[in-house]
Amino acid sequence: MIEFRFAQDNGRRAYRHSLSAEDNFRLIIAGEQCTAINLSENGIAYEGAPVNSGELIAAKLAFDLDGLSVIITCNLRTVRSVGDLNCCLITALSDSDRLILSRYLMECQKRQIRRERYGVEEA
Repeated sequence: MIEFRFAQDNGRRAYRHSLSAEDNFRLIIAGEQCTAINLSENGIAYEGAPVNSGELIAAKLAFDLDGLSVIITCNLRTVRSVGDLNCCLITALSDSDRLILSRYLMECQKRQIRRERYGVEEA
């Protein structure tokens, strides 16, 4: 068994992907599209009006996966707000929605690697 030990535990349990226009990701809160900065299976950072720590926000995560449009309804629990940057945990996800989000993030990572390695969207 392989085990990784870290000197400091920052609480992060999943890969955080910095979103780009090519990812075609949309975050909808109260019917308004917000600018998402980064996304993981467990959390999201986005630009918007400051929110109180611990506050729950109803949201929709929208993206394309395998040629299909996907909309996931969830809650965001605010961990912290700094200026107009809100950092939240994604809650109220079903197991199937979490799996779909994980697959989407894996596809985003593959596209990012292709862009960095080959300078193209698709290899």
